[in-house]
Amino acid sequence: TLFVSRSAIIQQGLIVNNEKGASDHHRLVFSGSSSSPFQDLLVVDPGRGSGRVGIGFGTGSAPDYTFEVMSDKNSLGRAAFTQYSSDVTDGAKLILRRARGGAVSTSGVLDGDVIGSIDFNTADGTDFTNVSAQVLAEVDGPVATNSIPGAITIRTTKEGESGTVERVRV
Repeated sequence: TLFVSRSAIIQQGLIVNNEKGASDHHRLVFSGSSSSPFQDLLVVDPGRGSGRVGIGFGTGSAPDYTFEVMSDKNSLGRAAFTQYSSDVTDGAKLILRRARGGAVSTSGVLDGDVIGSIDFNTADGTDFTNVSAQVLAEVDGPVATNSIPGAITIRTTKEGESGTVERVRV
């Protein structure tokens, strides 16, 4: 256990290693707060079989996804990608990639495969499993080398329904 009260400078890197065979996992947490309880600013959690990173979590909580930003303060549950460049084609970019297979041996996508989506999940008082609206990109036709047709759909959930339905296709 390493506890640093005020500050520490680590010039060559920091390794947190769970010894082979240990029954628990070890989280790397950067906490800070001007009042109690402390707020976990950054959590690196190797639990649940895969690494997860959380920003803005309460003490002891863990991210549900590979990367998650959480806040209970106004205007803080946001992420920004900023690009400074004089090149007119060099803007900030969010890239959603899709392949079949695995990380070591990928294979091509097929007609109908979802490439990625932006889901707008809302709480119903119990959980956040409700998708109220969705922008979805999918493969839309036969796939050939260097030619993969795509479509973008906008999907929404009607009042009284529990799933999204396609409203617009481009």
